[in-house]
Amino acid sequence: QAGVEVARALGVRVRRAEVALSLPPPRCPAPPSPPGPDGLARFVFPFFRWEVAYHLGVEVRLARGVWAAGPCAAWIRRAVPLIAGEATSAVATVFLVADAANGIAPVLDFTGHTFINPDLCVSFARPPVGAWVGLDVRSTADASGLGLVRAELHDRDGFLGESLQSLVVAPRV
Repeated sequence: QAGVEVARALGVRVRRAEVALSLPPPRCPAPPSPPGPDGLARFVFPFFRWEVAYHLGVEVRLARGVWAAGPCAAWIRRAVPLIAGEATSAVATVFLVADAANGIAPVLDFTGHTFINPDLCVSFARPPVGAWVGLDVRSTADASGLGLVRAELHDRDGFLGESLQSLVVAPRV
């Protein structure tokens, strides 16, 4: 229906500046990245029934775990530009990929429950680089009908940030 808001995005852009002094080592070191995408087999989605769908827009390589069967780490990159004829920034790529975390390590079996994420929050520890984005994903659910999907985000230079999705969990009817 025209004029009805169906989604909203909010972004906060933080001023970047080189720090003139040398920083001490971090008190909490960054988590290690999963094994990189080079040499990993391309993941083939077993469940898309349509010829044109999400599976054609990305390339996925599993680094650890099993897709949709608990904690899982995967590297994903876009196979096509977000907008035809225009370059897609590394930041935009991270947002495109981060939303897939709920599908990489779903909190429950798809056949018995729904678990929709009404939000996606991405926080960067530094600017992303490159085409590949690594997601190390863990999901939880509670009998109250709430859940969370948390992913550590990585690129070719290592840890770059985190994403968090709230879940609305319900029995599938």
